[in-house]
Amino acid sequence: MLQLILLCCLLLCPGYRSGPASVVDFATRRERLEEAYLPVWSELASEANTKKAFATRNRCYRAILGIDPDHLAARRGLKYKRVDGEWVENPSRRPAKDAKSKTVEKLAAEVDASILEYRDAVLALIEKHAEELGPGGVVDAQRRLLVLDSESALIHGLLGEIKLGEQWMLVETARSIERREALRMTAKASYEALESPASATPDGFEVELGIDWTAALETERVRVLGTGEPQEVEQILRAAHAMHGLIIEALGREVALDRHFTLYSLARPKDLELLFNQLPTVRKDPSAAITQATGGWLGLDSRFGNWSLDRPRRVDGSIRGVVSQYLKNGFRIGLRNGWASEGLGLYLVEVMVGTRLTWFEREERYVDEERAGEKEDFSLESTELNWMVEGRELLTAEDAPRLGALIGRPVGTMSSSDLLHAYLLASFLIEGRSQQLPALLDAIGAWQNPTLAFERILGEGLPNLETRLRRWVVEISQYEEASRTK
Repeated sequence: MLQLILLCCLLLCPGYRSGPASVVDFATRRERLEEAYLPVWSELASEANTKKAFATRNRCYRAILGIDPDHLAARRGLKYKRVDGEWVENPSRRPAKDAKSKTVEKLAAEVDASILEYRDAVLALIEKHAEELGPGGVVDAQRRLLVLDSESALIHGLLGEIKLGEQWMLVETARSIERREALRMTAKASYEALESPASATPDGFEVELGIDWTAALETERVRVLGTGEPQEVEQILRAAHAMHGLIIEALGREVALDRHFTLYSLARPKDLELLFNQLPTVRKDPSAAITQATGGWLGLDSRFGNWSLDRPRRVDGSIRGVVSQYLKNGFRIGLRNGWASEGLGLYLVEVMVGTRLTWFEREERYVDEERAGEKEDFSLESTELNWMVEGRELLTAEDAPRLGALIGRPVGTMSSSDLLHAYLLASFLIEGRSQQLPALLDAIGAWQNPTLAFERILGEGLPNLETRLRRWVVEISQYEEASRTK
């Protein structure tokens, strides 16, 4: 066939001999391919028009416009019109059809073979020049080939996309749609699996506090003592115990809490005064950071307390302490790893108890000059805030925060925007990249350079990952909005 002979000639001509990629750069090689195929498709389009193979003719025209958007004959052939300064095909036109004959079928097959041949030649060039192009250039070059066939499973696959229903979306988006519900079911089943919890006996420290505990319960994993309603203490115990199963499912690793891990939920102001009277850090320094917080580590063994004003925040904050211990014990993740500590913490607590009410801050919070005047146009405290919709607005804005800046921040430097960004990144990784997440967390916990760790373990450059995260947020938020309207 004409195009098969054409490709052989192109591959044998100077500049297409095998050799170092630097001899002729990618753009030049692709341009020569384009110059060779344009007249072929023009000739095939003319022949198709003569034989009333109008669908085949239009396929040739679209392939031509994919290379040369200003090609006058192709524009006219597709009846393009100007809309808002751009040439577009008239969407109201009826789909073109081919006449039925063996000659037309043969011609259509020849056109298909020609377009596939060009596509495969470009893919070979992309592979050969991948290092020269870089991750972003590879993706751009691959995506450009969709003009030839918008439904190409091969190209969409190379781009990390899959078709769900009638829509092509990121593989991570499709995984999230399925995995998000599976994680919620895991949390629910683990929460309900615990039979009647056993009563716990206060130890020496807990007796010396002089606090009148209304309930004290325990399992083989965790103890919980509280001064609120007994139902609150049981809710905290069940959620804390169940977090073990969710950690395995979400983070891909079995992790244990410290021995005798204990949570305290203090519902009365007088309880807090009694607690502080016994804490060495507070007795030494009455203005210690913990006195300004609503909870934290007590500095005594593995004991975590929460004294928020209402039950939902005490429950949320207590379970956040559980997640913090799991991240430390399983991956050495702490407050220096802001995106992981906060993002994973917010996500996992939400899955378990349905709220996102706790994030850690340091009293000596550092804010540099560039961020000192920063104003947040949303409040994480708002119960009306849709985090996915707000995240879409955040990441698609002209001044969208950069992923490279986020993954290097410790907790004490994070703004509300950073916390939201961290939550989105954690959601993306837990739901869409779960197989790679344990290794990534190990690397982050081992103080490896975060940018290099992300790129090495996730197999993509940070700009590509940033683009995928942005698109994922858009697709997930749109999916959720569509689901709510059904």
